[in-house]
Amino acid sequence: MVSLDPSEKKLLDQITFDFDRHNDEILRASCKAADTLANLLLMREAIPEIRIRFFIEPEFNIGAKKSRLQVFESDGVTGYAIFGDPRFLEYLRYFIYGPDLPDQVKTEFCNLQYPYEYISGGEIGDLRKLAISLVREYNLIPSEAACEFFKLSTECGMDAYSAQLIRDAVREVK
Repeated sequence: MVSLDPSEKKLLDQITFDFDRHNDEILRASCKAADTLANLLLMREAIPEIRIRFFIEPEFNIGAKKSRLQVFESDGVTGYAIFGDPRFLEYLRYFIYGPDLPDQVKTEFCNLQYPYEYISGGEIGDLRKLAISLVREYNLIPSEAACEFFKLSTECGMDAYSAQLIRDAVREVK
């Protein structure tokens, strides 16, 4: 989790990430607080660069030609208005908390991560096997864990292509 000052913690407490889409009051309040919090975090550069790249770089949006930011812009939501859009809540959650995986999974996976910029095919194979094993051991839902393992892989230093191989392995878990 990124470190938050007291005013940012107060804003975070006002955000409901898992809201009932039929409760407009909670949604509006969450979006208003999210807008302010996102601006504050960006101004003080509190969000790790790799998490911002997940949002702004097309190669991090697997299967799409546009970045997540460009998708918002294509929908007519631009600039700071993005931070107040309900669809932005999931990205703000990631910016603050990181990949949505158990702490033990994050630690075990990143501990096996290799300290080299280039990861060989054999090393990718080891990481794929570990990811599959962790999904099974922690009873994770593969379709939900796949993107989170992609995020985790990039946070552990892998490039987007290698991280996609991990994501694909997790998606295929039966």
